[in-house]
Amino acid sequence: MKNLKDQVGEISEEVQSETARSEASEQSDARTVRPRYRMVAAAVLPLAIAVGAVIWYHNGKAMEKPPAAATTGTEAADSNSSLPPGVAAASEIQMRQISVEPVVERTAALERETTGKVSFNEDRITPVFPNCGGRVLDVLVKKGDVVKAGQPLLILESPDIVSAENDLAAARSAENVAVTAEDVASKTLDRAKGLHEREAISTKDLQEAEASEARAKDEVLRARAAVRVAEARLALYGKTAEEITKLGNLGKENAGEVDNRVVIRAPLSGTIVDRKVGPGQYIRQEASDPLVLISDLSSLWVLAEVYESFLSKIHVGAPVTISVAANPDRTFPAHVSFINPTVDPTTRTVHVRCEVPNPSGLLKPEMFAKISIGAEAPRPFPAVPASAIFTQGDEAFAFVEESPRQFQKRSVKIGQRVDDQIFIESGLHTGERIATHGVLLLNGMVR
Repeated sequence: MKNLKDQVGEISEEVQSETARSEASEQSDARTVRPRYRMVAAAVLPLAIAVGAVIWYHNGKAMEKPPAAATTGTEAADSNSSLPPGVAAASEIQMRQISVEPVVERTAALERETTGKVSFNEDRITPVFPNCGGRVLDVLVKKGDVVKAGQPLLILESPDIVSAENDLAAARSAENVAVTAEDVASKTLDRAKGLHEREAISTKDLQEAEASEARAKDEVLRARAAVRVAEARLALYGKTAEEITKLGNLGKENAGEVDNRVVIRAPLSGTIVDRKVGPGQYIRQEASDPLVLISDLSSLWVLAEVYESFLSKIHVGAPVTISVAANPDRTFPAHVSFINPTVDPTTRTVHVRCEVPNPSGLLKPEMFAKISIGAEAPRPFPAVPASAIFTQGDEAFAFVEESPRQFQKRSVKIGQRVDDQIFIESGLHTGERIATHGVLLLNGMVR
């Protein structure tokens, strides 16, 4: 940069050159023009000196002193590099982006939440298996139908029922023969007793008549037991008492009317949640898959995995609250019905089962659910604005002011959020001053 003397010299030379040119071109009017140019030169020269002095002063100061912001940022970086890990020191300019507030105390009843899945109530679900082999003649229900206990579900054509009806007919016939033999033996005994009183037969003959009657009575009992067994077998095939009575007279009143159909009925009232059979399909009695699955959906289970730290807050019968994404504005009251006695070694959680009434049918099996467990009595907790919490993965942190412009990064355990406030379960104390804004800036400073 040129110094003051050079600048003033250049200005003076320009003025003199201009004056000389003016004098040469206007010699005829020299007496009148010269005074005017001398006045201009006298006015411009001091002004040029003043401007040059100002320029020299400002340029010299700028060269001597570096920018304030750069100096402040360098000092802040050097300061943070010398601090222990987890501590940040902010400059005065950086503090303009950081707000500091004290931790306040608020009272709340905290609830712990876990996730789970809606499932069938296994105490109210029944798979329907075939009670005999045969061919499906008709399917009377479909998935989603609501059925009553005893309602027909399927009709089969089975040779097993024909065999059972034949056994019943044979048992009935044997019973009739036994009854007739008993009647004959009873009459024979009465006649033998009369003859023995008149001493017409020996005592031995009387005793033989009594033994014959006893054997006839035993035979009647055996025949009647066989009839009951045959009737029970038909009942297992779904036959009613009226149908069994009619089948027992097979060969007498209804000769040729053999019934080879088996009706499979609903064992309980509920909803058909699955069906794996169709018309014309041949099924076996030893099939592993059920033909129909019936469940009472008015009561369901919610299965959850609870961490060990929750166990002290729950017990069998404890009330819980269920919520699902399908009905976000509604909660469903439930209770804990089972707590697994062992801990899963892989997840370190305990299997917990909740039973929830579902009379309106809003809950569906396989829905994901949130379970609020273990509400405590209201008690005070430290509370901070949500903007004061910084999360990294599953961990949460807050920046606590140790001294003016110096903050420590501290791990905290957060609890319930109410409005814009987060309750702190551990890590902070009421009255401590923390950064409520600018936490990202502070996190970038710590080592």
